[in-house]
Amino acid sequence: MFLQLTIDSLALRDTLYEKVLDAYLASDLGLLMMINEESMIMAPPDFVEPLMYALVDLRNLRMLQRMQPRLVEGKALVAVGDLHLPGEQGLLALLRGQGFKVSAIY
Repeated sequence: MFLQLTIDSLALRDTLYEKVLDAYLASDLGLLMMINEESMIMAPPDFVEPLMYALVDLRNLRMLQRMQPRLVEGKALVAVGDLHLPGEQGLLALLRGQGFKVSAIY
């Protein structure tokens, strides 16, 4: 199914790329999240929800667990894809929930 959705949306690829690039350059995480959600509009919800849970939410929990020892040591730099940052299950919220101070550097 994912392959077919990708093929069906090839015509939108360039437009989507421009939107993502503009949002990224504007440091607009909310817009990036919205663009991602819009890009999945052709897929049925019963496909998208488990996919995003596996690709983003579960990975966020695993990344959080793996980065905590380094963060506790201090002077850590963590690089992740931008879709792992926003939202209630995003790394920013998860880190703040663990008591870490999170600040953006642009």
